[in-house]
Amino acid sequence: MPDEELEKYGFISAHIGYDLAKSLSDNVFTVLRNPFDRVVSLYYYWRSVEGDRGGPVIAKESRNFEEFLEVKKAPVIVDIFNAQTWQLAHGHEGYTRKKLRGAYTEDQLLQKAKENLEQLSVVGVQDNLGLFLQRINQKFGWNVNEILESNRNKERPKIDDVPVRTKRKIYDLVYLDLELYFFAQKLADY
Repeated sequence: MPDEELEKYGFISAHIGYDLAKSLSDNVFTVLRNPFDRVVSLYYYWRSVEGDRGGPVIAKESRNFEEFLEVKKAPVIVDIFNAQTWQLAHGHEGYTRKKLRGAYTEDQLLQKAKENLEQLSVVGVQDNLGLFLQRINQKFGWNVNEILESNRNKERPKIDDVPVRTKRKIYDLVYLDLELYFFAQKLADY
């Protein structure tokens, strides 16, 4: 998008990677979600939406959540396997990962995501949206009082209700995201 077009917008909300976000503005902020909760939510969201390809189809074809966690197809890998770490290191798209595969060890990828997270204007975590709202209001001079929920699926279990064996499977998919989330919690509580 040309700069003239971009300047027409006061605010852009999107699920995009760090590289693209920083090319748009220096005033970038993010909210990270507990990786376990994010995976559970994504599965139930995909099962509830219409779609004839990708994640929604794979989720619906899976007999249950545990079977879904074992799927090794690109839409699932891209949107689940350490997706927040990839998104904050560069971008979570399949082509970005393919291009950078082998360029980083897991430790280097996590470090890059942490360094990029530190460069953002405000970092929040979904578990403490009240503090996040205070921070963005203070930083940008806004007066946002609440964040409206969308896509909430009442059928999905709370993370506390997910069996431990299933949480172990989730952990294998989000172990870097979990480290990044703990780091983000520290940044968010400064």
